[in-house]
Amino acid sequence: MSSAEPTAKDARRAARKERRRFWRRHGLPNLVFSLVLATVAGCALYLLMGRPVHAPQWLVDRIQTQVAASTDQGSLAFDTLDFVIEDFSYPRVRMNNVRVLSAAGDEIVGFAEMRAGLSLPALLSGKFELTSVNVSGVFASLRRERDGSVVLSGGFDLGAPARQEASFGALIERLDTLLEQPELAQLRNAEIQALTLRLEDARLGRAWTIDGGRVRAERSGATLRLTSNLALLSGGQGVATLDANYSSQIGSTAAQFGLNVTDVAAADIAAIAAPLAWLDVLRAPISGAMRGGIDATGRPTELSATLSISEGVLQPTDATRPIPFTSAQTYLAYDPASGVMRFDALSVASDWITAQLEGQTLLNITDADGLTDLVGQFRASQLSANPDDLYAQAISLDGAGADFRLSFNPFHLEVGQVIFEDEGQALVAPNEAQNALAPRRAAGPRGVRR
Repeated sequence: MSSAEPTAKDARRAARKERRRFWRRHGLPNLVFSLVLATVAGCALYLLMGRPVHAPQWLVDRIQTQVAASTDQGSLAFDTLDFVIEDFSYPRVRMNNVRVLSAAGDEIVGFAEMRAGLSLPALLSGKFELTSVNVSGVFASLRRERDGSVVLSGGFDLGAPARQEASFGALIERLDTLLEQPELAQLRNAEIQALTLRLEDARLGRAWTIDGGRVRAERSGATLRLTSNLALLSGGQGVATLDANYSSQIGSTAAQFGLNVTDVAAADIAAIAAPLAWLDVLRAPISGAMRGGIDATGRPTELSATLSISEGVLQPTDATRPIPFTSAQTYLAYDPASGVMRFDALSVASDWITAQLEGQTLLNITDADGLTDLVGQFRASQLSANPDDLYAQAISLDGAGADFRLSFNPFHLEVGQVIFEDEGQALVAPNEAQNALAPRRAAGPRGVRR
């Protein structure tokens, strides 16, 4: 073998030298650089945890452009944008003085601050997909017109033009359409704090203000759930509270709702739903719970309620003499298909009458006028009565039954058959006695007719 030919040992030595040169040229510097970069990035993220980082103007412009491109219904405007890293997997942004604008540039709703969680995978690919939203300092107005349409306006200029829909159902459908946008596909929860909302009903000529309200929305699959805690101001003394919940399938009009109220004026309860409009004859605070819903066609389903009425008066009009009572409680259920409201339990305590009652009413409700009149049939037990202190002491009977018709515009009570039961005997009252059961008419043309 010639000495000029390389041996296997020389070949191995040459290979090792080549590998060392390769790692010096490529591997080791890159590895060290990667380690240093990761360390610096980790330290930077750690130092920035919980600290806002002001976004540059080009990023602000890009976000606004992407929001405008994602929908032709409006745009988003805000004064400042900060990034807040609360943990390594859920970056958040914070916006101040946020305005939601219509396609024409009019402000629909505005709020002082918004915090939003972002999808990290989407963010790394240059997209902004919301996972959560928290807004505070919201000012808005919701008005129902005489034709049943609803108008949503708001922002810092409550008189600004706004979105109008044919009904509340159409407004819910608009919300569903918004949630089906690709940019909101990852949105799981949203919350509104410090909500100031003015509610107006042109049909009833009434207005309410909700102050310091809180609303939370959660999406699980195709199910949307809303909960709210609200303080209701209606011009009277004190503050009433409402706790409401709502659930539906996104894309469907059908929904279920619940409402718990505390010390809400009877007139305000009467304005919530037409089947409860008869409560407008009372001047008293009411606490209780209601459950109901709407079907796929937008029509109401069965409504049930448990109501506790505190001390107050029965006074249908300002010209009618008030009839005082101490308290009343009832459990009722209303079937909109038949128009029948069933009272499974109704108790009344007053100086005029104390009784346990049960019965039902047939409600005449129209889309144009709401509740116009009702026909009722009730039976009383444990009855004790002394209307207007007519007797030296209250008269106690085993029971009684009565049929009546009650009209509301104008207020008019017609008493039909009245039967008194005592000691196994029944007495049918003559017309004069029936008329005496109606509240006395005060001076003025709007009193109770007999």
